[in-house]
Amino acid sequence: MGIWYEKLNPSDEIFKLNKKKKKLDVNSVTSYLVQKYVKDGNNHPAKDFPRLFNKEFPDNVLTYEWSKGMGNEKGLLGVLKDQRVQRALSSDRKRTGGSLLVWIDVFFIDQLSKNVKVELAISQEYYILCENHIIAGSITLLDRGWCVWELSLRAHSKKNSLVIGELEAKERGYDFFSNMKLFDPDDRPAIEMGLCRVFGWGDEGIVRINRAIAAQVLCNLT
Repeated sequence: MGIWYEKLNPSDEIFKLNKKKKKLDVNSVTSYLVQKYVKDGNNHPAKDFPRLFNKEFPDNVLTYEWSKGMGNEKGLLGVLKDQRVQRALSSDRKRTGGSLLVWIDVFFIDQLSKNVKVELAISQEYYILCENHIIAGSITLLDRGWCVWELSLRAHSKKNSLVIGELEAKERGYDFFSNMKLFDPDDRPAIEMGLCRVFGWGDEGIVRINRAIAAQVLCNLT
């Protein structure tokens, strides 16, 4: 899990936790909340809920926006219960005991790290190697920098993605690379450099990146 949470300064103005119950709100779990939760002296969720975590390499990796939350209805748990996701389960169910193993970045990497290149490198393995890629659709997902990174890597792996929910329609030729937005602008150089190393530098590389993303969400282009 690393010790990224040791470096975080408390900030009641940014992190909103239910202080009375000392629990994470599953409907609004973000890297900020996980970090603050652990920094306040709580265990990482993997320690408190070991049955929900597994050391085996997952079959599935997820792309989503933090605003989606983890809830059962409109959140990520609801997405994972979708029949299309269930049908896409790995055939190798003996290895997992029939469980759906999903890599969810918020629990395993630190998107707030000052050395974000390390976190990008860790995530890269999962978006390329996992058998299934699930996209929890939302209106602004295609403009999020980390989501652009994930979709591009998945396309580079020449594996398909399963979109659950709606994505904002984009015109053909849309420039995902140049229009991506990041909560921390300092992440942009690392993500841009990482993508260019995979797809090539200059205008030709950007064209390949945009085509790769479009190929993953072709049904959502107008």
